[in-house]
Amino acid sequence: MLFLFRVRGLANATALLAKIFVYDGSLKDNLVWEETEVAFVIDDNDFWIMTTLQLANNVVLKFRSGSELVLDLGAACLVNYNGTGVAFTSYKDDSLKGTL
Repeated sequence: MLFLFRVRGLANATALLAKIFVYDGSLKDNLVWEETEVAFVIDDNDFWIMTTLQLANNVVLKFRSGSELVLDLGAACLVNYNGTGVAFTSYKDDSLKGTL
């Protein structure tokens, strides 16, 4: 399996605590991330994109300390990185898509 997701549930009805955690270190097939209700959290030191990762509008990627995206073929690997509402931030940033 190229990557694993873990989804945390809601702690209560008023706070959105769900996240999609991306653990494995590489993406070898083209993929589209379209989930806009929760953030994707890169929870690996280096997450390699060897093909393309397309982000839908309003997708938020949060990074744990020391984590980064590595674009194997350059900027063309990450599609729509500057789309409407697309954000890259720290996993500690509670202003986007809830708290961790």
